[in-house]
Amino acid sequence: MLSLGSSRRDTNSERGSVLSEINAALADYDEFIERNRRMLGFEPASCHDVVNLQTWVDGNSCIAREETAYLSQVEDLLGVASPDDNAMTWLRELVENIRVYFRERFSQHHQLD
Repeated sequence: MLSLGSSRRDTNSERGSVLSEINAALADYDEFIERNRRMLGFEPASCHDVVNLQTWVDGNSCIAREETAYLSQVEDLLGVASPDDNAMTWLRELVENIRVYFRERFSQHHQLD
């Protein structure tokens, strides 16, 4: 009986083993491609953030310089925090809201005079 015409009827265990290895290799490759796609989707690290981190590291002598050498490779750094999660974004919005509040109060005060 010819079993090559149907993979369901194929009784060759060696061929089945090879096909299983190929399937596992393809699954590993798919994960690799997906991981790279995610990594390439990150924004580059902002120069401001890198400089702030470098300044902080320079001010803290408790960290070995070999451990912070990556900071000199700015083109390899990326930002993993979304801008919405950034404390600086929150702080900027707060300052802007306070500025608008005082501008409105100040202009109302002048209108009453």
